[in-house]
Amino acid sequence: MKKLSALLIAFSACVAVNAQSVVSLKISGLPDGTEIEAVYAYTHQSKEPAVAEAKVMNGQCVVTVPMDEPRYVGFKVKGYDGYVAQLMTDKGETPKVTAAAGKNVTDRGTYYYGSDVKVVNSPLEAEYISKIDAKRKYLDILYEAFHNGYTDMKSVGYVTAEKKFFTEVEKTYKAIAADNKDSWWGPFSMLALYSYFTEENAADWAQFSTEAQQSYYGQLLKKKISPEGLIGKDYPKFSFTDAKGKVNEAAKTVKGKKIFLVDFWASWCVPCRKEIPNLKSIYAANSKKGLEIISVSIDKSEAAWKKALEKENLPWPNGINKSGVDDLYHVQAIPAIFIVDAVTGKVIGENLRGEELAAKVADLLK
Repeated sequence: MKKLSALLIAFSACVAVNAQSVVSLKISGLPDGTEIEAVYAYTHQSKEPAVAEAKVMNGQCVVTVPMDEPRYVGFKVKGYDGYVAQLMTDKGETPKVTAAAGKNVTDRGTYYYGSDVKVVNSPLEAEYISKIDAKRKYLDILYEAFHNGYTDMKSVGYVTAEKKFFTEVEKTYKAIAADNKDSWWGPFSMLALYSYFTEENAADWAQFSTEAQQSYYGQLLKKKISPEGLIGKDYPKFSFTDAKGKVNEAAKTVKGKKIFLVDFWASWCVPCRKEIPNLKSIYAANSKKGLEIISVSIDKSEAAWKKALEKENLPWPNGINKSGVDDLYHVQAIPAIFIVDAVTGKVIGENLRGEELAAKVADLLK
C-alpha cells in the first residue's frame, strides 16, 4: 500500500508539473524588480487576466504558465498595455525567449513592446510561424511594396493597387483557415488575423470540423461571430471610475429611475462622438421622466478621455472602463448602447442609435 501511495503521489506531481509551460525570458531594457505578467493572448478581451507572474532580476525571469492545451501567451509589464514577447506553447514545453523591451508614450496611454524577439525550444511556436506568422509577414511585404510605390493616395493607380492588396489579404486569411479546418489552428488563425467579426463570418466557422469548433479557440471564435444577445436578461452589474477617481456602482447611480442607457464609447471613436448630440437631445427630453445614462469609455488613456469629456460636456454620469465592463456586455464595436429597465433590471434594447434610439426611449417613457 505504501508503495502504491508513493507511486500515486509521484504520478500526481508529474501531472501537475507537465500541465504547464516553463518559459525562460531574457529581456533587456527593464530594471530589476519589474513585474512580468503572462496572459492568454488572442482572446479579444480588453483586459486579459494574468495567469502567472515573475520579477525580472539581472534581465531575466522564469514564468511558469499553467495550461491544459496549446495557448498563445503574451508577456507584458504589469500595469501597462503591450507585449514584450509572445509565443505559442503547450504543456510540458520549456521555451527560451530573448527580447529587447521598449517603452512608448502616446495620447492613448503608455505601453511596452518587444523587438528582436527570438524563441527557441518550442516546437509549437515553430509551427505557428510556419502556419500563420510567415504568411502574415508575406502580406506585410506586399503592403510596403504597393504603399511606397505611390505619393498620391487618391490616384487611380493607388486605389487599384490597394483593392488588389486587400483582395490578396482576404484570400490569404481564408486559405489559412481552410488549410487548418480540422484542428484548433483554424479558428485560432481567424482570432489572430482578423480585427473584428460579423455574422458574415458564420460560413467560415461552419467549415471547421467538430473537433475544431469544440476547441478552446473554436468556442471563442463562435462567441465573437455570434455573440449572445442580452435582451430579456438581467443587465450585467458593474461599477465605473469617474473623472475624479471615485468608483461608482451602476445600481446605486440609477436608483429611482425608470430606464437607463449603458453607452460604450471612446474619445477616438468618430461615430461615438457623432452620436453624442443625439444622446444629449434624448437626455434633455427624458431625464425628468425617469431616464438616466451611464457612459463608459473604453479609452486606454485617461488623459484623452478626460479631454474629450471636457469638450463634450456630458451632463450624465461618466466612467472609464477599468474592469472589463465591455466584455460583460459582449461589446465588439462602438458605439454600443444598451437600454435597461431600472425597475426589473432586464435589458430591453441593444445597439440602437439615432432616431431609432430616440423613438424607443420616448415610447418606453410615455
